[in-house]
Amino acid sequence: GAPETAKRRGRLAFLFLCRAQIPTAPIWTAFFDEARREGGGDHYRVYSHPRPGFSFGRASPFYGTEISNRTNVGWGAVTVAKA
Repeated sequence: GAPETAKRRGRLAFLFLCRAQIPTAPIWTAFFDEARREGGGDHYRVYSHPRPGFSFGRASPFYGTEISNRTNVGWGAVTVAKA
């Protein structure tokens, strides 16, 4: 048979750098819902990096995706690389 590593599929990570709400959330919700319906839901993870202190509400598709180690980021500044 095929080696164990050949049987495993890679995972894709989506990282959303944002200050607060993500205006394109409905589009991403449709994308991730379709991926789950097609059986790809376990092949990706979603992470978000909003400003420190911000949390998405339970109704948001990004609820629970916030990374814990956040950096204050200035748009176009070198701090984006730090994030």
